[in-house]
Amino acid sequence: MAFATLIEHHSDNIFSLSYRLTRIPADAEDLTQDTYTTLPAKLANFRGEPHCTTWLW
Repeated sequence: MAFATLIEHHSDNIFSLSYRLTRIPADAEDLTQDTYTTLPAKLANFRGEPHCTTWLW
């Protein structure tokens, strides 16, 4: 549940950043999906020091 909430809360921002980097909607969508698939493995490294948004991006 917490992971789903995290994704729901930040999905628009993740896509927007991906789109600004690529300028291609399909590539931005791929990067967004890559973020979703790699995030669970990286959550173990989150120590809570930076704000979650800073760490996520």
